[in-house]
Amino acid sequence: MRTGKNIYKRKDGRWEARYRKGRKDNGQIIYGSCYGKTYLEAKEKMENAKNGLVLTPSNAKRPLPTVGEVCDEWMQYSYL
Repeated sequence: MRTGKNIYKRKDGRWEARYRKGRKDNGQIIYGSCYGKTYLEAKEKMENAKNGLVLTPSNAKRPLPTVGEVCDEWMQYSYL
């Protein structure tokens, strides 16, 4: 069984920390990467990225607004 933080030393000398950002519609995992000169730097960057990441189900996508909706909202704020 494999355990750990997914932090590896690359051939170019940098440390790479990988974390799961979410999943695609087909269930495939989307990974994010953080790089650092030291192990601790890469680990801190990864933890900061994971804490700032808000995971939502892929099915809860918001539909894009129509041009009319955007224009209506713009008109409301232009008269203030």
